[in-house]
Parts: sequence; C-alpha cells; structure tokens
Amino acid sequence: MKLAIDIGSNTIKGILGENVGGRVSSAFEQTLGLRICADGNSLVPRAAVMIAGAISHFKKIASGISKHFETEVVATSALRDSPQRDSVVAEVMRLTGEKIRVLSGEEEAFLSYKGAVSGMDNPRPCTYFDLGGGSLEVVYGDGKKPVLSCSMPVGAVRMTKKFLTGESCGGAKKLSEYLDGVFWENLSNMPSGADLIGAGGAVAAARFMKERICPGDNPAIISATDLQNMARIALSSTPEELVGKYSIEPSRSDIIAAAFLTMHRLCLFLKAGCIRQTFFNLKHGIILEDNK
Repeated sequence: MKLAIDIGSNTIKGILGENVGGRVSSAFEQTLGLRICADGNSLVPRAAVMIAGAISHFKKIASGISKHFETEVVATSALRDSPQRDSVVAEVMRLTGEKIRVLSGEEEAFLSYKGAVSGMDNPRPCTYFDLGGGSLEVVYGDGKKPVLSCSMPVGAVRMTKKFLTGESCGGAKKLSEYLDGVFWENLSNMPSGADLIGAGGAVAAARFMKERICPGDNPAIISATDLQNMARIALSSTPEELVGKYSIEPSRSDIIAAAFLTMHRLCLFLKAGCIRQTFFNLKHGIILEDNK
C-alpha cells in the first residue's frame, strides 16, 4: 500500500491506498485545512511545522490500518514557487524523516490527469483541471494519457490576495480581465468544446453551494451560469454567511469568490457549458504512479 500526501497552498491531503487494476482502492482519505502560503510566494512562518504535523498525523492513521506501506510526500505550487522551499523541505526532513518531492507544473498536471481518468468508466477525450490555492492545472487528454498540459499561477489564494482584498466589484472585473489574458497566452492551443472535468476543493465548494441554491438539480454538473451566480453571491456575502448559509468550508470562505470567478472564466474560454465534478485527482495519481 502507499500513503500519498499532497501538500497544497490551502490544504494538505492524505490517502492510503493501492493500485487495483488501474484504479485506487483506498483505506482512508482525509483533507486538512492548513494554509501554508502567505503573501506573494512566501510561506507562513510555521509552514515546516504545519507540514510535519500533517505528515505525522497521516502516518499515525495509516499505521493503525496497515503495517506495511510506503510514504510518498509531494508538494505543488506553494513550495514550488517559494524562496523558502529548500529550507522548509530540509526542516520537514529533519522533523519527520520524509523527503518532500516538489512537483513541476508538468508533473502535477500529468499525475492529476492520471488520477482523474482512473475514476471514469470508459474515459473519453476530455479536459481536466484542478484549481488549488496557488495554481491551476489544465490538461487535455485522450482518455488514457495527457496530450496537452499547462500549469498557471492563478490559484484562488493568489488571486484573492492580488485582486480581491480591496474593492470587490472593481477587483472582480480586473481579475476576470487578468484571467482572460493568462488563458489566452497559455491555453490557446487547447481544444475547445471538450467535456470539462474538475477536481479539488473549489469544485467541491461549488457543488455544495449548488445544492443550496438549486435544489433538485444534479449538483455534480455545474454550469457556467451557476458559477457566475455563485461568484456574485460570494462577492456580496461575508465569510460567516458563506459558511452558515452555503456550506462553504471556513478555510475556503475568504477565497471562494476568486475560485468561482476563475472557473467561470475557464468555462467561457474553453467554450464548455459546464463542469463535471470528479473526486479523483492528484493524490490518486500518486497512488497509481509506478516509482520502481
């Protein structure tokens, strides 16, 4: 079995599982709401301690389930782009004995796609994305392997700090214009009109909100119009209102407006009418990866 730990900007995720015929059979999965990124590319002062604590937490759970497992710890844009990267990796190694593998954007996209399609029956060509706190990975694949991939530093935490810490309306317009420019520069070669499959906490939050504002609809299918409405609600609500009324996680409530705006602009740019949610993502790709 393998314990895969995914260190993101806003969360740290763990899964204990094994590859069974190209699919992940999991013994446990858990997400911890731990934001390690601060302003710009900096990390919070106790980032290494937070990461080490999460690793120890997941290993303790895994040890209670299986006596034989390997641990694979990976990090994405929060560490990839940080000037504190090397010192944090070294400190975590000292505290836990675990070496963090900092993924490149291309590696992150590849493993995320591998994990996503593993959860599909008869997967067909599609575009997959995973919106995190620090980056957005977009991958077009033939249903088995990636064909085109791109990683962009437009995660929800980054975009909130850059555009939505002041006047929300003006910031939202500037954010949308900025995203359109980034997508034009990076995604112009991506096929348009393909099924758009999304994973991650931002997509899950959209699902929860849709269940509240559109009862009776399929919450796993989120239209571009749904996202536009959700962004409008998020921009006009307090974090407390988003948590209490729309089931948004407290650790995500202050960044969810940027997340909804980003997904909305992505839908429009790729000419996708909706997003289909999947629960399969990077951490599943790590389980399926053959490191031998």
